[in-house]
Amino acid sequence: MKLNNALRPYALKVILGTFAALVLYYFTLFDANLLWLVETVATKVNGARIEAHGLKTSLWKGSFQINGLSIANPFNPSENIVQFDRVNGRILIAPLFRRKLVVDSVDFIGAHFFVERQSYGGLVAENEDPNSIFDRTAPGFTSPVMANIAQTPLRLLGHLETSSELKGKLSTTSNLSTYRRFDELSRDIAALTKLKDSVLSDSESHKKLAELSGRLERLKAGRSPSSVSSDSWVSLHRDALLSVAPLSTTLDQVRGRFNRIRASLDSLDPFIRKDVAQLKSQMHLPNLDGEDLSIDLFTPSIMHYLDRTAYWLDVSRRRMPGGTPKLVRQNKARGAAIHFGHDGGWPAILVRRITFVPSDNNASDSMSGELTNLTSDPSILQSPLAMSVVINSPHSAVSNLKLDVNIDHRTTTPHETINISADSIPVRSFGLNESYDLKFLLASARLHGTSTLDITGDSLSLEWDSSFEEVKYNINSRYHQIQSSLEDAVGPVTNFNLSGRAEGPFTEIRFTIRSELGKSIAEKIHRDFKHQISAFDETLRSELLDKVDPKRKSLQYEIDTLEQAVTADFQSRITLLKDIATIAMARAKKIRS
Repeated sequence: MKLNNALRPYALKVILGTFAALVLYYFTLFDANLLWLVETVATKVNGARIEAHGLKTSLWKGSFQINGLSIANPFNPSENIVQFDRVNGRILIAPLFRRKLVVDSVDFIGAHFFVERQSYGGLVAENEDPNSIFDRTAPGFTSPVMANIAQTPLRLLGHLETSSELKGKLSTTSNLSTYRRFDELSRDIAALTKLKDSVLSDSESHKKLAELSGRLERLKAGRSPSSVSSDSWVSLHRDALLSVAPLSTTLDQVRGRFNRIRASLDSLDPFIRKDVAQLKSQMHLPNLDGEDLSIDLFTPSIMHYLDRTAYWLDVSRRRMPGGTPKLVRQNKARGAAIHFGHDGGWPAILVRRITFVPSDNNASDSMSGELTNLTSDPSILQSPLAMSVVINSPHSAVSNLKLDVNIDHRTTTPHETINISADSIPVRSFGLNESYDLKFLLASARLHGTSTLDITGDSLSLEWDSSFEEVKYNINSRYHQIQSSLEDAVGPVTNFNLSGRAEGPFTEIRFTIRSELGKSIAEKIHRDFKHQISAFDETLRSELLDKVDPKRKSLQYEIDTLEQAVTADFQSRITLLKDIATIAMARAKKIRS
């Protein structure tokens, strides 16, 4: 619009009216509408209501203040996870005209944890699972490991007395030690078959036998016994016996090899035992008579929390992608828009500092610490995100809970570390086994200890050393013996240490876990279920033998048939040679007499 046109009375009225409407909207409705928008979006993300008593902004100062911010607990909507007395923030105005959002500082003041709400904070019925951001996982990221631990040994204790599913399991199982042993024996039998064929078709042996038979016939054909000297018969006798020796030796060697194969077929117990252990593992029946069941008890829950961590890891890497610093030539042409990524500029989104400040008049709950350098492009900012927070809440039995997080995405290989420690933190409904057959939970406990998670690229290293105190259990099984055994095992264990390590790629995490609880349960299970375990092993062994016995019998038949053929041929040749030697000796003695 040209200046002379803008100064016309009608155009001036339109401009002034629009400006007045915007000013009126800002002073009357802007804060309320912005608060409604923030509450609506945040509530959908949380899965339970996020509300505030009021919001006040100042565009001229670039500041905002939220009073009475409360975040409802998605798993217990009658309470707030945390609520803050007020939130103060400051946004830089100038970067907004360059399409950048730079939050200079945000202060969360006066934290209160697990405070009862005056109104219900849920979005769905209480018996439904809320779609909470706190329970989001990354499906597929750790699924290969999760699939292997889907069923704990306690899950299938009730099925130890049955074998209805064994045959179906065995029919889909391959690569067993027994089958591999059969393959080795089949190769040995094939080698013996080749040996038999070569021995039976040995031209030298047949030529020798034919030669000796011919000499015998020629000596017999003499006109009178006196016309043949005794030396000729002695020589024939000697040559016949010399020909018997190598045939007898070869026959003994071949029989020895047959006997070794036959002995292998008759002594398959070591392979059967190994296969039984392998099948139990494939059927999610670990060694129940082990000394410690901690890895089976705690791994599923730990993997669930790692899966949640994997979700946030994926989110942070997508929102804060790594890479080398982006250096873009500054475009200073008049009127040109300043775009994201210019050298020396800010990323599109940057929160410089979030500070958690205890309230002056709050003598109980407190949250202190700060988060710095939350950005959409760490490669430009060249500073890692760092958070260090300390939480104390006597009301919620939380004492000195420390959380240190470092997210470094400045290079192409992302690196994250999370350190957590607590002098005391309450535990509610920590699942050890939850299924149709058994519900086994730590109903409540007090936890203290430390844990360190280090993630570089797609590999992690997790270590923890913690103690559970004042533990109470919730055990409910449709199998009376399981429930009784577990109740007796955990009854004396009200305090126990839990330590361990997990490492490797997310898809192949390896665990080492130790605890007094796992040892106590393992000892009790072994004592109470030793007969069922033994019977199950015997049933599994019997089913496996039934499956492999036809193959064993087939190999046995091949060995017997092959041995009979070799033995019959060798015996016939040896018998002929011995007959020649006998006749020759008899004729030699007769001539001499």
